[in-house]
Amino acid sequence: MEIANIIIALAALVISVVVPFLSVYAAQRLVRREATRKSAMDAFLKINQDTMAYRHALLAWHPANSHAADPQEQRQLKSDYFDAFSGLRSNCLSIGLIFGNEGDELGKSIQDLYATAHAWTDTDAQECPTVEICEAHMNSQIKKVEQSMRPLWESI
Repeated sequence: MEIANIIIALAALVISVVVPFLSVYAAQRLVRREATRKSAMDAFLKINQDTMAYRHALLAWHPANSHAADPQEQRQLKSDYFDAFSGLRSNCLSIGLIFGNEGDELGKSIQDLYATAHAWTDTDAQECPTVEICEAHMNSQIKKVEQSMRPLWESI
């Protein structure tokens, strides 16, 4: 009888220590998951904003849309473009920090978005594709970026 009471007392002690620990662990996992979801949501929103800003800046700086006669305006368009370019590129780092290697496809689609378009900035005005071609390419690449976000969101 005395051994049974000792076993019951030990079991009660173990349960009183383990159960709160498990509930704290479960709460920490829940908080961590929600923090990851919030970080991912913020990163995805920033990616959407930055892709649009990059698209608008590139099209504004396009030779057919900008006025070469005004050097101040050209400098401002170039500055706006490179600000958008830098913002877009910085998203690759945030995706890597949040998702690790799982974010590689999204990072690649962001890089594909800016790689071709950025190469156009180094070409002569006559060699640059028309505004319509540039816009179609940008829209197509932005869709790929958005499609690459979906599986990452579903994974968290």
